[in-house]
Amino acid sequence: MMKKIIMALCIFICAFTLVACSGRQTNEPLTLDVNAIITEIDKENKIIFTKDNGEEGILEDDCLIDCSKIPMIYCNYET
Repeated sequence: MMKKIIMALCIFICAFTLVACSGRQTNEPLTLDVNAIITEIDKENKIIFTKDNGEEGILEDDCLIDCSKIPMIYCNYET
C-alpha cells in the first residue's frame, strides 16, 4: 500500500514538472534602445550606417548594422 502511494506521488510530481516546464514562448519584440544618428540607409541590402549621437559612445563612427534578418521600425520624430 505504501509503495502505491509513493509511486502515485512520484508520477504526480513528474507530470506536474512536465506541465510546469512546458510554458509558451512569446514572440515579443527585442528593443535595444540605443540612440544613434543614421547617416545612410541602403534599402537594397537592408543595411543602415550609423554613428554615435555623442552620449553613450557604444557605436562609434561609421557603424554598419545589418538588418536583413531582423524586422526593424524607424521613427523620424521630426516629420
